[in-house]
Amino acid sequence: MPSDKPAKPRKLAQTVVSLCVLAVLAGVAAGLLVKQSRFRAWRTKQPIEAVTSFEHLLPDALAPMSPPERFMPATLWKKINGQADFYVDAGLVELNCQRFALAASPADWLELYVYDMADWTGALAVFVPREGAAAVDITDDAYQSNGSVFLVHGRYYVEVRAAQPTERLAEAAMALARNFVADTAIDTASHLDPARLFPPGDLVPDSITFRKANVFGLAEFDNVWLAEYELDGVKARAFISVRDSDEEAERLFGSYVDFLDEFGAERAWGLLHRTGVIDRELSGSYYYIFHFGRYVGGVHECSDQDTAHQLAYELHDHVARLQE
Repeated sequence: MPSDKPAKPRKLAQTVVSLCVLAVLAGVAAGLLVKQSRFRAWRTKQPIEAVTSFEHLLPDALAPMSPPERFMPATLWKKINGQADFYVDAGLVELNCQRFALAASPADWLELYVYDMADWTGALAVFVPREGAAAVDITDDAYQSNGSVFLVHGRYYVEVRAAQPTERLAEAAMALARNFVADTAIDTASHLDPARLFPPGDLVPDSITFRKANVFGLAEFDNVWLAEYELDGVKARAFISVRDSDEEAERLFGSYVDFLDEFGAERAWGLLHRTGVIDRELSGSYYYIFHFGRYVGGVHECSDQDTAHQLAYELHDHVARLQE
């Protein structure tokens, strides 16, 4: 009859293995508990910033409709899905917003959006005037369209969006916008007059805009002023960027020329050229680029060489006078 004694070592080995597995599992569980407790402790230590309420700005015609909301760069998509990157790329710090309704007609409402864009140029970068909008005298950069109001006030880009384009809502939106500007102090020490950057002749009125980053598809080309011109029926876009130093301007100038050349741009021929101004032709469009002191400027993607050439040299001479 066979003996059962050889089976005992196997049972002992199985028991040891089982105990080891249990020990490992216990260690993993303990580790998870420690991490979870640390995570809870970390969360409880984070400051909870108050959401900004705008009820103190309300004109008599408006009453609160909903509590205020606050969105950060990582959560902005929840409020304006599909457009969040536009604001985040321009330097968004936070968005505070709140809805209000007409006290006499609760079904008629509007919403106040206050985008903190970190600085004045960031606010200008997201201020895009709509075609046919009417300028209003709330700030230097403000307009009204379909009853809604849009403006820049220091580091803030502000929208008062009316749900319906009614006269009463339009009046309430204007009053709320004016109250915000009157109540909100700003620092204008770093502001410049962009109109001074461009020669006034042939400049399309109210066409000067600002782009914060990735201008013309070049990642390092940032903080650029753009202006539209029309010369003898031909449209052209001029640009100026004021850099921190002459050396930085020269580097950016070189990078932009190299950027065009990488896409197959070639020297444009047929017109006299001035030292310091580079021209390129690419796919039937003409580009002129120069740097002068801390300024980088030129004409971007113009369909007519004579027009691009004329505007580029006017812009170059204008920038030279700015530095005299």
